[in-house]
Amino acid sequence: MDSQPKKKLLIINTAGSPLDTIPPEAELFPIESTTVHGYGAYQKLGFRYAINRGFDFVAVVHGKLHADLLPPVIEDRADAAFAANKRPGIFSRLQRRIVQSDLTGFQSRHRVYSTRALQRIPFDLNTNDSHFETEVAFQLIIAQQRIVEIGVPAPAIPGVSHVWNTAATTLKYAVQSRGIFYDRKFDCAAPGAAGNAHYTLKLGYKSPHSLTLSQIPSGSKVLELGCAGGYVGEKLLGKGCRVSGIDVFPLADGVVLDHFEEADLNNCTLPDARNFDFILMLDVIEHLHDPEVFMERMKAACARNPEVRLIISTGNVAFFIQRALLLFGQFNYGKRGILDRTHTRLFTFGSIGRLLNQSGFEVLGQDGIPAPFPLAFRNRRVSSTLLALNAFLIGLSRTLFSYQIYLVAKPRPSLEYVLLRHGRLKT
Repeated sequence: MDSQPKKKLLIINTAGSPLDTIPPEAELFPIESTTVHGYGAYQKLGFRYAINRGFDFVAVVHGKLHADLLPPVIEDRADAAFAANKRPGIFSRLQRRIVQSDLTGFQSRHRVYSTRALQRIPFDLNTNDSHFETEVAFQLIIAQQRIVEIGVPAPAIPGVSHVWNTAATTLKYAVQSRGIFYDRKFDCAAPGAAGNAHYTLKLGYKSPHSLTLSQIPSGSKVLELGCAGGYVGEKLLGKGCRVSGIDVFPLADGVVLDHFEEADLNNCTLPDARNFDFILMLDVIEHLHDPEVFMERMKAACARNPEVRLIISTGNVAFFIQRALLLFGQFNYGKRGILDRTHTRLFTFGSIGRLLNQSGFEVLGQDGIPAPFPLAFRNRRVSSTLLALNAFLIGLSRTLFSYQIYLVAKPRPSLEYVLLRHGRLKT
């Protein structure tokens, strides 16, 4: 006798007509009408019911259960199975390009989910309307859940309002994935995506990383504050530099620097700058609790080495897209970009320059960085064209069209250093 418990399946029928067959291990969600609560709300109730009652799987059907959708999920070959769109229209093909997914469609009304996958997405924040499935599909993609498509018949979803809402949802997903907009429903990163893993090395185009690697001579002694995974330091090691790093998170697997300290820059002791030629703060200062206090500590650390060079990059909150969004009353933090929700301070060219000047540093040079289009677009020709256009616009107005600010500064000689040079202070 098989002692293994059977997989429990909850069926949510979104059609008015009853199902023809129900498997013996399945249960039909008890609320019969979608009109009382709304199409999306009905599915939310079913999802929550399935999770609370310990079901393993949820099948969303529209009058008929297609058994072919069950095996991939039940056998753990997928986290969700969708009915395939056999003839994707122009809109579906456009969605695929925007979302950068191989799915033929995102609106299928025949689906099977594992409740484990549903627990990893904030489906309760989704719409109560007919484009609920589209939002769930995007959430599963963001959470890196496995989705397969099976060729079973699926009804079309009629209505101009549905098409409009689906298009708006797709656009919202697209701009959030590029760090322009933020909606909590699409904040469902894959398991293990915490820490600084989303800070990637930006090479092959103008960026703080590429500029820094080109400007630091071989053999330099470098301190990188907020070094994330240590990828910049690893490149510098390849140039024969000696590199030390400090970050609140550990280095990425396989990355080893000459010295690394896992510490919070907000309250750790900064190393003496006499041991370094360059100090890097690439996309760091905007994360600090109190940049003014930190720069005073940096001034003290640099007190006896006015020759050290400080390289800083940060987002430019005066970027024209941010200005346009403000014009329409939009100000949204996100997972990354200028308005990364972990940023505690926002800067312009003027404000970051004043901070350095008032902290005892002299700005030697500043540059405008274009938006990282290669991270947002797979098409190399598109990203190259946008980079060239952005660079041209930066030449017209650096403050308006720079996505990021890049500065090189040095400490002004401190009173302590002047006294030391004149023999009035002991080393």
